[in-house]
Amino acid sequence: MSYHSLFFSYQDQSPWTENGDANLTNPLIVAMTEMGISSTKIRELLNKLAKKNPAQKLSENESDLEITRQNWEQHIGRKQSYSALVRFFQVLIEEEPENIRQYFSQLADGIYTNDFYSLIRLAYALESGQKEEVARALAFLTASYQPLHFELPEQETKVFIEQIMGLAEKKGNYSIEGTNLYDKICHISQNRAYLQDFAKLEEENLNIYTLRALAIRLGRETKEDILKNLFCAVHAFRVISPLLPDFPAAIQQFYLVMQAAYLALGCPEMKPAEAGTEKNWPLIFQLSGVSKNSSHIFFIYSCYREYQFAQSSIYPEMAYQLIHSELKPEIVNQPKTVK
Repeated sequence: MSYHSLFFSYQDQSPWTENGDANLTNPLIVAMTEMGISSTKIRELLNKLAKKNPAQKLSENESDLEITRQNWEQHIGRKQSYSALVRFFQVLIEEEPENIRQYFSQLADGIYTNDFYSLIRLAYALESGQKEEVARALAFLTASYQPLHFELPEQETKVFIEQIMGLAEKKGNYSIEGTNLYDKICHISQNRAYLQDFAKLEEENLNIYTLRALAIRLGRETKEDILKNLFCAVHAFRVISPLLPDFPAAIQQFYLVMQAAYLALGCPEMKPAEAGTEKNWPLIFQLSGVSKNSSHIFFIYSCYREYQFAQSSIYPEMAYQLIHSELKPEIVNQPKTVK
């Protein structure tokens, strides 16, 4: 596989679109390249997405801005500094790669921005092994930085899926404000009544496996693409875990973000998923090459990566069900060949 020409083509593109969402170009390049999808098909999809939602123009006012180890913190949360931050992290990765963890520790509570794509992009970049893309992902995380933290009352043993499903009964008790998912989660995180009711954890029962199991259920049993992003985010969280300064605390925060996201979406109904047929990855990747849905591609790629980490038939089964459900209408509506 070769990343060079694709990343070269899009290296100066803004990580945000004109409407302020995350630009998905680079993480799509990683996911589709790792799945063996041709660069021609990748470019076709990226061009279609760019027509629907073009990338923002990067600021030219700070093209000569110099960011150093002494002043880099002044640029946290400044989108105008993105290009300079890319240059800063490129040098850092070349000269002091072992110190990335030190810088990341100041950004770790900001990984949930951009509908989890700040986190997903960084993890995909690390999996690609492309230093320049890691630098761009770190710059995106830094420039987009907004902290998110849940205060924990006394811990209490809970069965986590039951706790999430219990939100539906009490959702009317909490006002939720915000124009996007992240803002709504932040608003929930400040609600003392909500925290007292639902920020109750038993640390011994909460781990990466718990998060993955919950994300699988939420992704499969609801129709919300953003909840499929939660599964991708769990995969990404596992990948970046060596960078986290306090992994047990980060696990707790991640679960609470997951729970609040479900509430922010209105507690969509969960219906048990039908058992599917397991398919092989080459077939799944071949079908993914004609997908028009970026969130589906991310979900399928994360299924593949989690399968490599802990082999289970659930991952190819979920991946195939999703791509088959997307393409099925096209297959059904294809004109029949007259013999």
